[in-house]
Formats: sequence, C-alpha cells, structure tokens
Amino acid sequence: MIKWYFFGSYSSVIVCYMCLHALNGLNISGFNECKLSILGYEYAGSLSRTTSGYRCLYWDSLSLDSEKIYDESFIDGSKKLARDYCRNPTNDPKGPWCYTSNPNMKSEPCNIPLCFHPDCRINGIGSEYSGSLSKSISGLDCKEWEIAAQSRKSKFSFPITNFPSGNSGPENRSCRNPSGNPAGPWCWVNSIEDVAKDGKGTVAAELCDVPFCDEPGTMELRYVDYGGKRDGENLAMGA
Repeated sequence: MIKWYFFGSYSSVIVCYMCLHALNGLNISGFNECKLSILGYEYAGSLSRTTSGYRCLYWDSLSLDSEKIYDESFIDGSKKLARDYCRNPTNDPKGPWCYTSNPNMKSEPCNIPLCFHPDCRINGIGSEYSGSLSKSISGLDCKEWEIAAQSRKSKFSFPITNFPSGNSGPENRSCRNPSGNPAGPWCWVNSIEDVAKDGKGTVAAELCDVPFCDEPGTMELRYVDYGGKRDGENLAMGA
C-alpha cells in the first residue's frame, strides 16, 4: 500500500497498485482473455500472435539467449512457462508483446484488449471500470474526455485502446483511468476556485470514488475480442 498524491490535486489517497491477490481469494485465472491494466503485466492468456498476425517465438528459444529478460520478469514465473504467449516482462508502455517469427521484425505488441466492468474496480488501478459515475471525489462534474484533452493540449489525449469497452470512448465523460494512474479512475474537471469565480475555469484532473469489487460471487467481465467485436462471459469469482 502506498500514499499517492494525484497530479493536479491537493488530496491524497491510500491505494493498492495491483492487488490482484488481495481480492478475497478471487479466481483471477478467469481474466485471461483481457488485461486489467494499460501495461498488461498481469496478462496470463494464451494469445501467441502479434498485432500484424505474426507467430510469437518461444521466450526460451536459443536464438533469444542474449536478450536480457529473466525468468522472474514473467507473470508465469519463468520463460519456459510463458511459452510463446504474449507477455510484458519489460513493462513496455505499449502493453504485452513478443518476439516474432518475421526475420524483418524482431518484436511487436499484441492486441490484448482491456477488460471492462460496469459496477466497480477489480484492482487498485481500475482501468477496467466502465461504469457511469461522472462526478469527481469532490463532487464536481466530469468533462468529456475529448473536449478536456483539447483544452489541455494534445499530450493529454489518450488513445481509444486505453479505454475499456462499452460507453468508454473519449467522447464520454465518465470516470476512467486511461493513463493507468496507480491512484485509480479519475476525470477532468473545472478547478473549484475557477468554478466559483466564473463557472468555467481551467481544466484539472481529479480522482473519482469508484468502489472495489469486494464481494465474492459471479460477475460479468467483458472485453473486446481481437477483431474488435464485443464479447463477454460470466466469470465465477471465488469458485
């Protein structure tokens, strides 16, 4: 657990960065078809093709012996157990990747979609949250993502792949975490001082009070398949 001061805010929160194993013993093996964070370090699925469709090489291939990636960097515990699956042992900001079978392309990211859940967040980061909460922790109304990004310059605009599926596109104003911030879902708001002054003000970032999925049972976790078509399945949590 860490104390995290969110950028653009004077408030602090206690957060758990990726507390997947602290969720009352919930069965996280059901999350294999999607990733719970932007980086996707926790992804343990079996996709073994890159975004361009190239087959992945086995991580323990002799041809890759010179690569400085070690067993402990894999969610599986070793290169051998990671087989030829897409993984992110280097915490690449583009997400899970692999070495390819194409001699002209050494490595390439894999198209692993974000999970999405409409009611709560499964881990501290909460990138999978796709609910309708649109007020910040201080009660301010959230602004539409695309409009806020334009007013904060283009470097604050996030790709659509950083939003979970459903109604989570940049045009939406609900709380999300496209930056993968450890403090959890947030949104753009007009600063309190400026709202009081002229009702408009400058755009600032503020956390949202998105609850954790504490209760064992069955919940529906959805994701977009690799062709971009929405899909989903009921996952038995804590079974």
